[in-house]
Amino acid sequence: MMNTLSSEVTRVHHDDLVREADRRRLEHRLGRARKSHTPSPRDAKAGERVGRNIEIRWGLAEDEPGILELLDLNGMPRLAASEEQYGVAEVDGQLLAAMAYRTESKLLLLGSVVADPWAGERDLAVALYAGARSLARDMGVREVLARSDERADYPREAGYRRKLGGWRLHTALPS
Repeated sequence: MMNTLSSEVTRVHHDDLVREADRRRLEHRLGRARKSHTPSPRDAKAGERVGRNIEIRWGLAEDEPGILELLDLNGMPRLAASEEQYGVAEVDGQLLAAMAYRTESKLLLLGSVVADPWAGERDLAVALYAGARSLARDMGVREVLARSDERADYPREAGYRRKLGGWRLHTALPS
């Protein structure tokens, strides 16, 4: 019994360390990309502006207050912000939408989009889904899976294909 508990604690601790290492690696890459990247309006790439000056990037620790506000605006529990990692959409430096994600081996799993209800959810959500392709490529992820949302088909507008229970995008395929 004690060995089982000890191995479970060790596994959870290891998972936390891996997640934290991934987050730090992404923050480092984001910092380098911001310094060296020239935006192009052609498509949604990490750190680029798309549509109406929407910039898609990985969420950082300093984004947490903005994510908490978005969760409040959408009637979602605040606890989710500290337990999840987020990709974010900014317009002119203001955080207007976020999408939870998690990673598995060569797989990026996307959660629900939370957006400022007065900022145009459709544009922000489509930009987040489209930007996830480039963010996934930066991580070396081959496939992106998104949950099915009965209300909207934002992933389809961003180039995803329908699959049972959700949407799939292969990052190696052209847009």
